[in-house]
Amino acid sequence: MNRFLLFTYLAFSSVFLCCAPDNKNAVGTADWPEITPTSKPWTRWWWMGSAVDQQNLSSLLEQYQEAGLGGVEIAPIYGAKGYEDRYLDYLSEDWLEVLKFTVQKADSLGMGVDLTQGTGWPFGGPQVNLEEAASAMNIQDYEIHDGKRLSDPIIFQRRNENQPMAKLVAIMAYDEHMHAKEVTEFLKEDGMLEWAEPGNWNIKAIFLDKTGQKVKEPPLGE
Repeated sequence: MNRFLLFTYLAFSSVFLCCAPDNKNAVGTADWPEITPTSKPWTRWWWMGSAVDQQNLSSLLEQYQEAGLGGVEIAPIYGAKGYEDRYLDYLSEDWLEVLKFTVQKADSLGMGVDLTQGTGWPFGGPQVNLEEAASAMNIQDYEIHDGKRLSDPIIFQRRNENQPMAKLVAIMAYDEHMHAKEVTEFLKEDGMLEWAEPGNWNIKAIFLDKTGQKVKEPPLGE
């Protein structure tokens, strides 16, 4: 063995040996943190049509617990073909009864249960106003050549008449070397950008848009 490696090995061995007494504050001898349900992995648990029953719920939870899971997150959603006669209406008395059973069974196994805040995909409903609705970034590109001003107005291009007008967030100008400048302050009320500098520029108008998404395939009863 190389002398340097041998010396290093002996030095580290001496350190570990000298720090080995039954002192819980010693380096490397601290107690391992208590293992709790929240320190274990959890899984999303799709209830397709909520076609569930106590016998299968109990069996599955036992398998999940044996596999090392700390809990489940129930996501009730649209059903599976061929099991229509077993569907449980979301938030019905029968549905609430199996949910109660699931929580009690999981608790007896030392597991946790979580529930998604809504159903379907994405979440939503008539209680969501336009301001709080799902949003997205929409970028419109324009080109400026030879230091000339942009000839077209910067106006949000709607996909259809029913789409609300998006809110302008910023206008950024990028030169040929991708150096950026914010030029939002140069936009006039008519949409014309009264800004220009020598060279070629890529103008990006950034809008806060609405996705127009609605709840897709919610479970029965919603």
